[in-house]
Amino acid sequence: DLKYIKSKNNNYNCLVMLSGSAFNTKVNFKKINENMIINVINKNLDNSVVQNNVNYYTKVKNNIDLVNDAQFAVINAGFSAISELFYLKKPMILIPIANHAEQWTNAKHIEKNNIGIIANENNYETKMFEMIENINFYKENYKKTIFNNDGALNSAEIILGYNK
Repeated sequence: DLKYIKSKNNNYNCLVMLSGSAFNTKVNFKKINENMIINVINKNLDNSVVQNNVNYYTKVKNNIDLVNDAQFAVINAGFSAISELFYLKKPMILIPIANHAEQWTNAKHIEKNNIGIIANENNYETKMFEMIENINFYKENYKKTIFNNDGALNSAEIILGYNK
C-alpha cells in the first residue's frame, strides 16, 4: 500500500527513480548533502560506486517502502511515476526523457501547479537542493490542487460541451 510516512529522522529522504527503459537517465552525484539520504533505483547502475548517504538499488520488486519513506523524488516524467507521487502528495523533480512529448506535457503540468520542478541531466542536483529549501511550498500546493477522481464524468462533460 502506498501511504505517506513522516521521516523517522531529520534527514531529507530523496528517492531517485529513473526510467527502466533504454532511455534511462544516468545519475552521478557530485555534491552530496550530509542532511539528505538518497535512494536510487536504476537498472543500469554501477554497483561499485559507493557514496555516503546514497543507497543504490538495481532491481527492487517491491519498492513501496522506498516510495513511502521519501519526502520527495527525482523521476522521469512518465505518467505512472507521476501518478504514484501525486497520489501520495509528494513533491517531485521531473527529468523528461528527450523526444517524449508526453513527458514534457506531464512535467509542465506538475510545474505549473507548483508541486514539482522540471530538471535535466545537468542540473538535477541543484534542483534537489532547491527542493529541500522550498519543500514546504511544494507540499502546501497539494492542498490547493483539486483532486477529481471521476475521469469518466470529466470526459463526458468535455465531449458534451465540445460544440457549445
